[in-house]
Amino acid sequence: MQFKSFLHCFLLVITFLAFFAHAVEKPTNEKRFQRSAKGATGMGLAGIADWSTQFPFIDLMKQSRAWRDWSNNVEGFDVDEHGWLKSLKPGQTAGTVFLAIDEGKALTFDRVHVFYEGEGVLEYGWSARKSHKASKLGRDVVAINPGESLLTIKKTNPKNPIRNIRIIPEPYLVAYEQGEIFNPQWLPVIDDFQALRFMDWMQTNHSKQSQWKDRAQVGDRTWQSEKGVPVEIMLQLANKLKADPWFNIPHLADANYMAAFAKLVKATLDPSLNLYIEHSNEVWNWGFEQAQYANKASHKRWGDIGDGFMQWHGMRTAQMCDIFKNNVFKDQAKRVKCVLGVHTGWRDLQISAMECPKWVEEGNAPCYQHGFDYLGITTYFDGGLNGPPLGEDNPKQVAALQSWMKEKDGGLNLAFEQLENGKHLREVPGYENYRGVYHETKDKMDYWVAYAKKHNLGVVAYEGGQHISANHLQMHDDKSIAKFHLAINRDPRMEKVYREFLRAWKAGGGDLHMHFVDLGTPSKHGSWGSLEHLNQKTSPQWRAITDFNDNVPCWWEGCRGG
Repeated sequence: MQFKSFLHCFLLVITFLAFFAHAVEKPTNEKRFQRSAKGATGMGLAGIADWSTQFPFIDLMKQSRAWRDWSNNVEGFDVDEHGWLKSLKPGQTAGTVFLAIDEGKALTFDRVHVFYEGEGVLEYGWSARKSHKASKLGRDVVAINPGESLLTIKKTNPKNPIRNIRIIPEPYLVAYEQGEIFNPQWLPVIDDFQALRFMDWMQTNHSKQSQWKDRAQVGDRTWQSEKGVPVEIMLQLANKLKADPWFNIPHLADANYMAAFAKLVKATLDPSLNLYIEHSNEVWNWGFEQAQYANKASHKRWGDIGDGFMQWHGMRTAQMCDIFKNNVFKDQAKRVKCVLGVHTGWRDLQISAMECPKWVEEGNAPCYQHGFDYLGITTYFDGGLNGPPLGEDNPKQVAALQSWMKEKDGGLNLAFEQLENGKHLREVPGYENYRGVYHETKDKMDYWVAYAKKHNLGVVAYEGGQHISANHLQMHDDKSIAKFHLAINRDPRMEKVYREFLRAWKAGGGDLHMHFVDLGTPSKHGSWGSLEHLNQKTSPQWRAITDFNDNVPCWWEGCRGG
């Protein structure tokens, strides 16, 4: 009898504990959102687009395309300073694609509520269908299916035009009504990161931004435009997540733009946070307008010199750092981390930007003496799996990869052995001495950390991770290679590869490492997202990154973590 009573009490205790554990348990993402400590790495945020699986904003209008007359092709729209339609020309309609997601599994909703002001006629097409029964004046309810969703203004009253359109997914209505801007399903995904790089949000590549008055505004109809996301919104996200923001100042920005930017950041950013600033992005990359401009600007200023574009890049970085650190943030200069972005694979090219002799001849100190804190490099790896560049005759590499893909496992075993030790492509020029991802990363660090230390600088990674893609290379349109690359990136063994390269980064003396990027749909152009979509709970690289963040204590000065 006593044994039964004891057993009964024991079972009650176990039941209570189980109930309590279930009651306090939260989804993994939500638990991460509650953490006060931050991981030691950062994350770049994917660019704003209607085809992105990121969905960072509750209002999908903020990711929509420019207006277009899809029916009659009547060009030229009458819009106000924020891009809202003021009137329509005879026979004209104004349509915008606000969502373009092909895979149903990437959608986190199947209905949106469209709020609007003004008088006129709104219609929906392609993958969007209005529910007339559920809709009412000022609020349409629209069913969403995979594909492209189109919103069209068919008619509008010029005296009271349709405007202030907000497209809110049904699951986020409560958050929207509470004044939330950011997708509550996305926030926990990026919560753990020490810093967030806003390069793509700022439309840094090919930027046309030069004057502060022309910057993106909070009230703009869309933030997918060439102006990008407003600084105020990026600062709000940084403050909300207690993450250091990383800003890329446009290459055309004048001194007033830089000063105004710095003043807004100082007035708005949580004082416990630091900020990283970088002049443009990859000014050495001839595929970007900023590199072309730097080359022309340097020739105009200093004549026809081969390294002029890098000297100009160093000068502009120095001017930017002076404005931020020695002017606006003079009393808080340590909060500002100035980064000189360099070409990781072109060693010694950085000397031109660091020392900028032509600018020195004009009476200035060498560029690196103007408040530089870091050299910004990349940690991209591919192990030779991408195939040769366009125009490069490398038949051994192509033949090897093509033969691998005929293996029973599609070549995956050989691919991961190559990433681990490099033994399979030793006959390919450029990979004779390749020893795998860990050693490749460590070799990079040995050079860059040693060079940086000579100038009392640290090393950060502005981007990094796998770069296994034939994008713009010789095998770009080969469907088999695209399938091969996707399989590599999805293979569980990629987790080990990521762990090794992160271990090499830390062992090599690197500080903040920024992964590229948070979410993105894979294609022949690359598998750039650490996760493919919001409904994906994890991935091989995501497991490695988050485990590193959770279990490797901060090791570099200024890292806020535990």
